[in-house]
Amino acid sequence: MPPRLEYITIAALCFCGSINAQTNKIVTTAIDRVVQEINQSEDYEVRTLENDEFLEQMTDGGGELTGLMRNGQLVKMIEQVGLSSCVNVTEYYFENSQLAFISVQGSEFSYIDSTSSFDPRAQDVTMKANFYFHANKLIESELKGSTRCGGAPTKEWAAVYQTEALRLKGLLMH
Repeated sequence: MPPRLEYITIAALCFCGSINAQTNKIVTTAIDRVVQEINQSEDYEVRTLENDEFLEQMTDGGGELTGLMRNGQLVKMIEQVGLSSCVNVTEYYFENSQLAFISVQGSEFSYIDSTSSFDPRAQDVTMKANFYFHANKLIESELKGSTRCGGAPTKEWAAVYQTEALRLKGLLMH
């Protein structure tokens, strides 16, 4: 390949990558606005499932799944699951019935040396993961921290949570 053609090819590849990054930024900004609007609204029908109504395996801390509905459409689900020494809160956001955003937050209970036990009243957020979706595909992820109950988040978690969102949505809409 002549040197001039190499430069043109490299420039084209860089330019295409830049367009894709700009497009993803535009989409994630729009999703952030949708999430903000959902969180600020209050006119929802609320459906709640407890423990074995949605948990496939019961945990020692139990769980709760709350669905927020508007005009018969699910717009947000909040799943809270308690474990021995942690709590995971996962929020699923939908736009036009499509999964748009997942936020996962893991908190650890403080360990009390004098009692050799965990105190669920004292929790620290030690892990956060955000997953952005467009047309049922992961387009962006933000991963921070870890918990002793689940470890550090990975990009692969997105597919697991995406599948779980469909299962939970089915239970709430039933």
